[in-house]
Amino acid sequence: GIGYPYLADNQEAKVPWRQLLPPPIYAVIAGATIGIVPALRQLIIPADAPLRLLHDCASLLGQAAVPCALLVLGANLGEKPASPPTSLPLKPVAAVILSRMLLMPLIGIGLVSLLERWALIPADPMFSLVLLIESCVPPATALIIICQAHHHHEQAMARLLYWSYLAAVPGLTFLISLFLWMLQPGK
Repeated sequence: GIGYPYLADNQEAKVPWRQLLPPPIYAVIAGATIGIVPALRQLIIPADAPLRLLHDCASLLGQAAVPCALLVLGANLGEKPASPPTSLPLKPVAAVILSRMLLMPLIGIGLVSLLERWALIPADPMFSLVLLIESCVPPATALIIICQAHHHHEQAMARLLYWSYLAAVPGLTFLISLFLWMLQPGK
């Protein structure tokens, strides 16, 4: 939400609430509310719940989310440019890749270690592994959709995502191996 006006080339614009709270944020709030409030959880989650259909529909849609996101990413990266390609300087690409593959994992390791030490997260290695992996994944494909909506820097964002995802192959392999080694019992 904060970067939205910058991608629109309008840094002085006030950001409307609908951009600060996009639909995925509403979904997270709704899911957390259902999970926290026992009465709502009993209405939707158990196998014999009266509103179990909502849970089943959400699960079905959730199963399609990853394949659809990958199709959107592939379509955006493979799209032929309508205008001559713009060159993307090496510095921003390197900065994004280094921050996603080095800085963010270091911050993630520190946060997960602190949260485990303070017993704020479960002492479950799989839970910690998921949190650590989330700290180092490439940038979201939603960035290119935002650029396309504003017709601004689409080619540059597509190239940035291309190089980020290309660097993620060896980067994530190394980082996940490191995380698995760190989470072994006795380490």
